[in-house]
Amino acid sequence: MSLRWHLLLLTIVFFGVGVAESFAMRKHDPGSPTYYIVMWMIPGVLFTILTVRAFVKPKGNQQER
Repeated sequence: MSLRWHLLLLTIVFFGVGVAESFAMRKHDPGSPTYYIVMWMIPGVLFTILTVRAFVKPKGNQQER
């Protein structure tokens, strides 16, 4: 597997765990789901940005002079 597929997998894992944790903790502590969403979504957003940059190729042949 290439790096970009690993990034895509990590993105899915972080978002999935964040949502699952927030739903699981809703019964035990009503105030904590936001904390779990934020805690897992911040790395999720970071990996999303890295994944998009890895999959989207720059347009044309841009050569620096």
